Amino acid sequence: MHFAAGMLSAVFRKWNLKSVFADPDSASCKAHYEWAPTDAILSFFELVDHTALLLPKVGCPVFIVHNRHEQTVLPESVALLSEGIATPQADREILWLERSGHQVFCDCERELAVGAVVRYVSGRLALCQEPSIVNDVTDL
Repeated sequence: MHFAAGMLSAVFRKWNLKSVFADPDSASCKAHYEWAPTDAILSFFELVDHTALLLPKVGCPVFIVHNRHEQTVLPESVALLSEGIATPQADREILWLERSGHQVFCDCERELAVGAVVRYVSGRLALCQEPSIVNDVTDL
C-alpha cells in the first residue's frame, strides 16, 4: 500500500493497526498501538526510502531476525537489506523464525529470538580486547 499512502492520507487521518500473533495465548505483549496517524506513516515511508540510499555505507556486522511468514514487513525485505549493505558476507547473520508474527519478541518464538540476540551480541563482544566488557554482558 506504499504507493497509495499519499492518497489515503488525504482521506484517512489515522490507520488502524492490528497485532497478529501466531499463538495469541502465548503473546507476551498484548498492549500495542491501536492506530497510527497517517502522516506518521508517510514520514516512515520517507525514512525507508532515505535509508535504502544509505545501505551501501553500512559496513558493520549485522544480525537480522525475521519471520518467513511476516505480513507487515515482507520477508523479501531481508534480502533487500542484506544484499544492500557493504558488510562482508562473513559478518552477516540471519535468523529465520517459522511461526512468529510481526512482533517476534512478544510471540511464541520470543525466547528463541531473545536467546539468539544475546548469543550474537555476546559473541561479538568476545571478539573485543577488553575482557571486562564481555564479563559485564555475560553476567546478565
